[in-house]
Amino acid sequence: GPAIANLISFSVYNFIRFWFLWKKFHMQPFSKKTIEVLFIAIGGYFITYAILRNAEGLFAIIASLVLFCAIFLPLVYWRNISPDLKPVISNVLKRMKLK
Repeated sequence: GPAIANLISFSVYNFIRFWFLWKKFHMQPFSKKTIEVLFIAIGGYFITYAILRNAEGLFAIIASLVLFCAIFLPLVYWRNISPDLKPVISNVLKRMKLK
């Protein structure tokens, strides 16, 4: 019950925000890159689920996080979806003295 109510309220609220941006400012907050990120995330989720489907406990939580990040972040970096990501990663690599 509460989860469905929360889903409906978030969906209605975000649709109103989207409609307002579109009508008032003629802005489209989504692009082809948004769809690409969704496909990468869904693919990463299913790969992580398939590999760790029988894992349990704290190990499963940590391993799922590490595996998903190991799939998702390199693909987003390689596809250059976020122009802000490359400078951040290069800065981190410089601080860790890996680059």
